[in-house]
Amino acid sequence: MLANKERIGVRWILTGVSAIAVSAAVPPAAAQDEDEGTKVLDAIVVTAQKRAQDVQDVPLAITAFSSESLRLKGIDSPESLQISTPALTVGENLAGAGAQVTIRGIGAEALPPGGDPGVPLHINGHYTQSSAYVLRDFLDVERVEVLRGPQGTLYGRNAIGGNINIITKRPTEEVEGMVSIALGNYEKRLAQAVLSGPLTDSLRGRLAISDEVRDGYVEDVGLDTDRAISDYTSVRGSLEFDVTESIEVFGSAYYFDDKGNSLFVDALTTDPENPFLVSHNSPTETLDTAFGGSIDVTIDLGAMEIVSLSAFDESERDAVLDLDGTDTIRSHGAWFNAFKTFSQELRLVSTGDQKLDWVLGAFYYNESSDLAIDGLLDIPIFSSLPGMPRTRLLAQYNVKSESLAAFAHLVYDLSDQFELVGGLRYSYDKKIYDFFGQNLTPEGLTAPVIPAIPVDLKEDTWDQLTWRLGVNYHISDDHMLYVSWSRGYKAGGFSIDGRVQGGFDPESVLAYEGGLKSVLFGGRMSVNLAGFYYDYSDKQDFQNIPNPTLPGATIFALTNAAAATVAGAELEVQANVTQGFSIDASVSHTDAKYGEYFAQDAAFPALGVQDLSGNRIPRAPKWKVYIGAQNTWDLGRLGSLLLRGDLSWVGDQWANAFNRPLGTFTFPYSDLLPSYHLVNARLEWSNFSESWRIEVFVQNLSNEIVLENTSLSSLGGNAVFMPPRMWGAKLTHNF
Repeated sequence: MLANKERIGVRWILTGVSAIAVSAAVPPAAAQDEDEGTKVLDAIVVTAQKRAQDVQDVPLAITAFSSESLRLKGIDSPESLQISTPALTVGENLAGAGAQVTIRGIGAEALPPGGDPGVPLHINGHYTQSSAYVLRDFLDVERVEVLRGPQGTLYGRNAIGGNINIITKRPTEEVEGMVSIALGNYEKRLAQAVLSGPLTDSLRGRLAISDEVRDGYVEDVGLDTDRAISDYTSVRGSLEFDVTESIEVFGSAYYFDDKGNSLFVDALTTDPENPFLVSHNSPTETLDTAFGGSIDVTIDLGAMEIVSLSAFDESERDAVLDLDGTDTIRSHGAWFNAFKTFSQELRLVSTGDQKLDWVLGAFYYNESSDLAIDGLLDIPIFSSLPGMPRTRLLAQYNVKSESLAAFAHLVYDLSDQFELVGGLRYSYDKKIYDFFGQNLTPEGLTAPVIPAIPVDLKEDTWDQLTWRLGVNYHISDDHMLYVSWSRGYKAGGFSIDGRVQGGFDPESVLAYEGGLKSVLFGGRMSVNLAGFYYDYSDKQDFQNIPNPTLPGATIFALTNAAAATVAGAELEVQANVTQGFSIDASVSHTDAKYGEYFAQDAAFPALGVQDLSGNRIPRAPKWKVYIGAQNTWDLGRLGSLLLRGDLSWVGDQWANAFNRPLGTFTFPYSDLLPSYHLVNARLEWSNFSESWRIEVFVQNLSNEIVLENTSLSSLGGNAVFMPPRMWGAKLTHNF
């Protein structure tokens, strides 16, 4: 049964959607009768299994968004996907290191150098390491696919929780383009332009540019400035070349530069009625840059094709943070985090209609990542030295990672109704950690308390087999049942916490899933249902452990801390109710709990080792509910008018494995991230030829205060909040 607060949240959403449905159900007289001319749902072709398939034919829990769906729902970045995707949670990391992404409670607690995301991004099929990409915009995107559940066979070691595929638009055979400008509150100005078309008979090109400037929605009275501003430029260009009738080369390059201080850290002592009013005595700034490119080659051999995917990326994310989020303690820190990556994938894919479909492939990945820390602390960081004065911490690390893999994915038609699915992947991972030194020097002294002691290189390797077994049963052309059993894994590494400590092993999960995919009423409605159970072992979590170099002190280290189980179910529905009226909805329930787990709280080590067995896994709300509804009125030669509303409700979740409730300590803070609802609305007009469009939109209509992430210490707590109400208007011309 839902808790009372959760029942209220669900009822609130249903009431709101009912109001939209009632208003939309009374169209102008020019509209047709309710059932006359109702169109079928638009088919979305996805490449979730590295071949083109209708999303309803993929035996996975997958939510796919077309470019039109992304625009109408106001989804402008991977971060905003969570509003309408079951069991997906995205939050800004308090350390300015990017995003924390989980699906069904599985992801990554944080991403230290050499760490791995549990839900990676793939852009045009290319693996992306830096989680900062989750916070960037969707520029000229064709579709997005969110795959839930372990994807270790086709996507590798890091896709233990799932995978997010972003596919950008390709160059076109005919000249086309788009220019738009948007204005909004907080002095927002967004300009975008796209130009695509043929350059020669065999060469096509595409260029997309996005530039946004916006004042901050957080007022910092301590430093008399704004926080959470936006100031970025994003450019992506691509070329598509037909070498011969059977060989195609696709090249892409991009550049991203964000000079805005998009991250703000707020102290939980701030007035909860207005968390966007803060007072700091140290600056909070972020800088996010990236550039890279890729070359894809496809060779059609008739019964099969060869696909080569090559990509490189250089990204950098710098942050200067007020560590305590107040103007009473003079503590701040600076982080410099950089990634250089190269990946190569080679695939052989069967084509055509045959009893056995197969994908064979090999993968190589190389990464060099750096982290530099410069912190000035009023806070004693060692429990054995409570009287330590203000101290400066300096540290620098480099991590090199390599990964090799070979994989196969097979689907065999036993009959017209039954299919067998099998997949196998062998992964080999190697990591080398180089610690350049660190010191802790009390203010006013020249000799550090802990000098810069060189540490030997740390190196380790791991290998793992991941697999997938499944059966698909096609009840009819429109209904499919599927069951699967799979294993996912995330590589091991070394914990970095002032110096390189001991290594931690890979984590793994055994996943059992079954589902139903149905198309009803002649293609006007789809209903997808999935149920799952995970047995999670060697989960990588942060723990407070004894410091081997300073007796009596403790350190915060990433270790193999726990076992866990995750069980739940998800329902997704889409329907074209009448010619102009459509709805889409989803409900997900996730019960994610630790099994045997004993840990010491880094913020409160005096409490000793605690039994966390049965605690809920962080960033795994038990319930998520979403409903969207839209109606389009045909105005004849005057064009068309569209009204859309999106309402979502997310249940309580925890920011930390300790699940510390209110009243645990003498201050009124907790690890609880309370339930919240969000309302988005959009009204747009398009002319008869659809060459001009005017949009008026609002996000977070009710101005809900949403606590996105927290971090507690013995002195208090810091927090990150979702943006307040954001509204604007956009003019677009397509040609």
